[in-house]
Amino acid sequence: MPSGIRWWLVIVLALVFISLGAMREVLFVNINEQLLFNEGGVDRYRVVPHLWILKEYSNGELLRWKWIMTVLFTMMHLLLSALMLKQALRFKASRRLLFALYLIGFVVSGLSFLIGRWAGLPDLGYTISRVIMGGLQSPFPLMLIIPALMLKSSE
Repeated sequence: MPSGIRWWLVIVLALVFISLGAMREVLFVNINEQLLFNEGGVDRYRVVPHLWILKEYSNGELLRWKWIMTVLFTMMHLLLSALMLKQALRFKASRRLLFALYLIGFVVSGLSFLIGRWAGLPDLGYTISRVIMGGLQSPFPLMLIIPALMLKSSE
């Protein structure tokens, strides 16, 4: 692939990363607003009108959807990152490193959540888990891997 096309691909993939992150943020913020409203935590309904469908779900269903969407958004970011490494940046052997990073992050996130519940600190376990999963649902893994690969290839 010529370098000009390759850089256009990098730009398009970066825009997809940004769009996916914005979509996830709007969706999750509004689900949290719906949960808060359902629990009586706020007296004014603050969910954006386009997401009116959230009113139709119970808190249990909304929480289940958040878990499902967390896994889906993580997988989409993993696939985008793999595509960016292979096609746009031509780091072919690095996909194993990327998959390992995601797997480790996913396992550590799950363990943090479970250990927090077991230790009687569910809020702390959830917060740690949420931060790790938030990192996996972003370009952050690429921001770790790309410089490492560039340093390795310069040796």
